[in-house]
Amino acid sequence: MTKEDRQNAILDQLLTQESVLVSDLATSLDVSLVTIRKDLTELEKAGKLYRSHGKAILINPFTNNRSVNEKEKLNAEEKQLIGAEAVKLLVKDDSIILSSGTTIHALACNIHSESRLTIVSASLQATMTLAANDNIDIIQLGGMVRHSSVSVVGQYSMEILRGCSFTKLFLGVDGIDLDFRSEEHTSELQSHSEISY
Repeated sequence: MTKEDRQNAILDQLLTQESVLVSDLATSLDVSLVTIRKDLTELEKAGKLYRSHGKAILINPFTNNRSVNEKEKLNAEEKQLIGAEAVKLLVKDDSIILSSGTTIHALACNIHSESRLTIVSASLQATMTLAANDNIDIIQLGGMVRHSSVSVVGQYSMEILRGCSFTKLFLGVDGIDLDFRSEEHTSELQSHSEISY
């Protein structure tokens, strides 16, 4: 196994487990602890993981601008379940907008509309997936391609959106902190007696 293969195997393990002991990596890859430590040092310098007390820890995938190829390996089953649940919200003649990301792509994979559906999409992946269904009218947003998310952003997208209205928005997020409350956000919530979703 080459060094590159070994380091890719380390990252693959971290994507599924989020942390791995150095000793376990050495055993599973059949190399010495010294070799694993050297690999981890290189990967840490490259910003792909960090080391802590005899183990490698996956750097938060949301602080780095990871590619969709890496992100789709994270929580893949959960994303498919989210997509399957989200598609249940669609009704006949809906006009929806899709943001980008791997969960949005999972939603697109679950859309099998038998009635008319209009979709405005920022995601090139979602558009390619949905293009196979003749019942779906797709408006692909234009603009600069953001390579990490395989989506479009910028002024051209905003110009198209100004002329559109939708019944639903499906927005992917990289993370939600249920415990975080900024003072500004808390006072804003307190000043609203009614919030609709």
